Amino acid sequence: MYIFFAIVAFGILIVVHELGHFFAAKLLDVKVNEFAIGMGPKLLKKQGKETLYTLRALPFGGFCAMHGEDEGSIDPRAFTSKKRWKRTVILVAGGAANFLTAFIIILIVTFASSPATFTGTTITGIADGFKNTGEHGLMVGDTIISVDGERLYYAEDFSTFLQLAARSGYTDLVIERNGESITLSRFPLRQHGVVVYDIVDYFIPNIMGEQQLLVGDVIISINGENVYLIADVSEKLDSAQGGNVDIVVIRNDETITLTDFPLRRHDYTINDQVEHRYGLTFDQASLSRSLAFNRIDATFFEKLNYSFYSTMNNVRLIRVSIAMLISGAAGVRDLGGPVAIVDMMNTIGQQSPSFWDGIANIADFTAFIGVNLAIVNLLPIPALDGGRIFFIAVTWGIEKIIRRKLDPKYEGYIHGVALILLLCLMGFMVINDVLRIINA
Repeated sequence: MYIFFAIVAFGILIVVHELGHFFAAKLLDVKVNEFAIGMGPKLLKKQGKETLYTLRALPFGGFCAMHGEDEGSIDPRAFTSKKRWKRTVILVAGGAANFLTAFIIILIVTFASSPATFTGTTITGIADGFKNTGEHGLMVGDTIISVDGERLYYAEDFSTFLQLAARSGYTDLVIERNGESITLSRFPLRQHGVVVYDIVDYFIPNIMGEQQLLVGDVIISINGENVYLIADVSEKLDSAQGGNVDIVVIRNDETITLTDFPLRRHDYTINDQVEHRYGLTFDQASLSRSLAFNRIDATFFEKLNYSFYSTMNNVRLIRVSIAMLISGAAGVRDLGGPVAIVDMMNTIGQQSPSFWDGIANIADFTAFIGVNLAIVNLLPIPALDGGRIFFIAVTWGIEKIIRRKLDPKYEGYIHGVALILLLCLMGFMVINDVLRIINA
């Protein structure tokens, strides 16, 4: 059922975008030859006074075909005949419509969910055992201002940007303490070592010898190599190839070495199922899980503020994503097309605790995609709205220099070639989306 809502939600975003262009064009007296919902063969069509309205077979996409959009025309109502500021307004209107829609969606979800409070970024509690505290660490009452240069407003931002910093294992924090701004450079995201959270019954290494590994022990090294992540434990034990290992643990603030400890995989019966494993379950104190934050009363104006901020934060997340693509931290294969978007919306709905929670979560994600469409379409890439705005500015500069008007058909050729390349990229993403879903 959720996939139906996902398809409809994605389709609405496309329609809203094209309606932005359509109404702006009508308002500024530009002739619209066709307004289409969807792509591909026509399913339904209706001829208006001057505009052909069509519904097409493929639910992804749509267009608002304005007269003279990619070629010169002497018609005063042609797109290219209008002043530059009018053309710019028409091109920006699509993204603006998506942005406004995203804000309205978030606003509706925020007020409909009726939260009693929002979570701020002032620390009200620190978990026992978290070591990076005190004057040179974090203290109750500190307000976290930024993570790696990204300003924080609510606790959700803290979790988001810590996840982005997870690869390095460190982050730069700026905090406010007693009215003073303090920078904590290379602050560790995790504690050194992992905690033994649980041990299976009849744990063979403990039975075999006098040395014991106990619940609550913090494993800090294996065979002389430091342990920072839970994944490090399996990696270092596997590299021992079944041999005994030297394990250093912290137990009751005392450092203990388990020499030549026979920790290797064995068959253990757990819930009537035989599992071949080391027999240990681990936990780890992380920065994101060790802090409690203040609560902010969700007043009417705070809900407005939260909705506006959430919309703007989506812009920031898209900016960060684009930066990751440029830097190589993310690749082309990480991109998702229409199929991936709909599949993700469907997954979000299915994983929600209730039907209405699913609808609300899909709506939130729809708002994010709406902002995504707005921003991406306004990038200075040929064939996109931003590319056309860029060419309006460039041609204005060139025409000022050469003192004559450029033929718009050349710009049309550039947009045409770019459109073909974008369609090829879209085809690649669709294939990649399908293969990703199949492999999953």
